[in-house]
Amino acid sequence: MQWSNDGGRERLFEIEAQIRAECNAPMKRVVNVLVQGCHGYNDFVRGCINLHLSAKGICDTDFAIRHPVRQILKYKGIEEGDDPIQAEHTYRLGGKSLAPYFKDGTFYFRCNWIYRGLETADCLHQFQTFYELDNEYADKFERFYESFIGKESYNIIHCRFADTFLGNDKLPPQTEKMLDAMSSVVENGTVLITSSPAFTNVCKKGFSGLKTTGFSNQHFGQIKDVDTLFETFAEMLLFTRAVKCDAFSVFSWGSSGFSLWPCKIFGVPFAVQRV
Repeated sequence: MQWSNDGGRERLFEIEAQIRAECNAPMKRVVNVLVQGCHGYNDFVRGCINLHLSAKGICDTDFAIRHPVRQILKYKGIEEGDDPIQAEHTYRLGGKSLAPYFKDGTFYFRCNWIYRGLETADCLHQFQTFYELDNEYADKFERFYESFIGKESYNIIHCRFADTFLGNDKLPPQTEKMLDAMSSVVENGTVLITSSPAFTNVCKKGFSGLKTTGFSNQHFGQIKDVDTLFETFAEMLLFTRAVKCDAFSVFSWGSSGFSLWPCKIFGVPFAVQRV
């Protein structure tokens, strides 16, 4: 499916019209702001891609990192945007006044908009810089990569369960179905990334030659300490260097953004199966 930016442009025209009515000023720029307690990092990146495409001919776009992850990123965005409004229900802004979030021609909000087919946009490679680490952490990742992967090429599997199984020892009810689904693509040296530590332990016993990072499983939006953020980011970066990714998800809408967007942005072949 080819992506269309009509939906995003419609939203921006609505925002611009409301700002003109409330503030009697034109909207010259929109800034997507990443804050603590947000959705996933890749949801934020997806929103930036959508704004980049949707705002053409309407206004300029930029981003701001107001989340602890800025400590490990090379590109941190602008220094503004401390008080963004949440784009509720993914698309709209909930009918609230926009004036408090508009200053000197710039509107600040948290955008994770998605429209079907966005992953086919031809500008995705331009967003690879969102995955570059600051020097210290880039070196740390290369040391991890050398010890974990070495010189070998690898396939990667991503198994995504509901958030209730993140970071605890509860075994998801879809475990058997997930094991059956992934069994056909597991090879010696395949890397497994999963949102369930309990499921990871089952896989390590059931599949020989499967590689796992041993990192903690937490949702990006809830992480505050830098070490855990680095671990989460390191797993994301593993997708960008894989030969291919096979994703398995319990979500009704299909793939998790955690694996989808790094693969699409870096041109890694990606397939998803709902379990």
